[in-house]
Amino acid sequence: MPNALFDEEHAEHAETIWDLSDGAEAQAGGWASGPQPDGRHQFSYLLNPEPLGDLAMAPPPDPNLYDTYDGSMGEPKSPALGTEVGPMDKLKDKLT
Repeated sequence: MPNALFDEEHAEHAETIWDLSDGAEAQAGGWASGPQPDGRHQFSYLLNPEPLGDLAMAPPPDPNLYDTYDGSMGEPKSPALGTEVGPMDKLKDKLT
């Protein structure tokens, strides 16, 4: 199964270790150069990496993902979280 992923792999990214650390000591590590465990690639070390693309923006979230209640169907049958009435509510009020 893992061999099936080689067709989709971008080899230039699989071979390059990006220096994202403070200082240059990371490039001296044994994992930063030489053959990779798969025997097909050689590690290389990119000292001053630049972003590969522009600044991305995530799409706005779906409003249906939020658990909110607008009151249009009357009073809820059970208390909403944080609006409980009883001993725990009284204790919470005394502690805050």
